[in-house]
Amino acid sequence: MTALSHAQLNGTYTIGGTAPTYATLTDAANALTAQGISGNVTFNIRPGNYNERVSFNAITGSNATRTITFQAENGDSSSVVIGLPTSINTTNYIFKATNTQNVLIKR
Repeated sequence: MTALSHAQLNGTYTIGGTAPTYATLTDAANALTAQGISGNVTFNIRPGNYNERVSFNAITGSNATRTITFQAENGDSSSVVIGLPTSINTTNYIFKATNTQNVLIKR
């Protein structure tokens, strides 16, 4: 039996736009939860609208010196619009962190 394993995340990744590391915020969050981190991780979000709910569970390797940052790739926070999906749902959050620390969302 062959088992696939993925290295822990470390470094800078892109979300959205053309040829991103992760197509969506949810894809990036799922990678964090599944793989954990071995150093500081930065997600540069490309300009656009992202209508999704992002949920984090405990992220292996995250601590005060190993942080996770989400920020606009171009430095203009107004170019990234994160909103609720259009589907009707009583769950009212955009980012939800459960048993997770050291996640920064920069404006």
